Amino acid sequence: MPPNDLADHSGRECHRKSDVVVYVLRDLQNTPVSIPRSMPALSPPPSELPNHSTASLVRGDSGSMFREEVWPPPRDARGHSREPSIEDDPFRAIMTSPLPSGAAQPKKPSPHANYAYMKELRTLLLPPMKNIVRRLVIECAVDGCDTVRKACKMSLDDVVHELKDEAVWFDGFDWLERRRNDRLEARKTEQRTRIIKESSSGDDPSLSS
Repeated sequence: MPPNDLADHSGRECHRKSDVVVYVLRDLQNTPVSIPRSMPALSPPPSELPNHSTASLVRGDSGSMFREEVWPPPRDARGHSREPSIEDDPFRAIMTSPLPSGAAQPKKPSPHANYAYMKELRTLLLPPMKNIVRRLVIECAVDGCDTVRKACKMSLDDVVHELKDEAVWFDGFDWLERRRNDRLEARKTEQRTRIIKESSSGDDPSLSS
């Protein structure tokens, strides 16, 4: 399409048979238009050029692909066409054209790929899941409660929270010793908090009276 036709459209959608050419022009007031040095002689003068444009992504059907083109096509010092760059943009265009047959949509994963994914996921998560079950069995045996009922009450968020604990990723962890240490630390923290409150109330004369 010649440059004059492009300037006439000035940002409106142009439908030409199967190809859709969308020109997105952004109005930048008081901003000079950058003109590449290698602009060919057939290009319109700077006074007739539209404002500097920005190309945006245009969503098409599943049978379309996107490519970005620059008009006028950039040329080197000898006048030969070259690959466009970011600086080559009196205005830019995004053109869509039909995809080749068989490439319209991504292929679904094969059963072999799905099986390999499930196998890797099982290999990764089976050891920590076994340690979570082991922890439930040990703690429920000491507390005298039903392990199955406690496991059935666990939601997916609870399982994810357990997986975040680094201890479940190691085999042979002593869960009872850890629970005793946690309870002892909680008791010490409660005692320290109570002592601080008593000392603060004893120092305040208004509270003592």
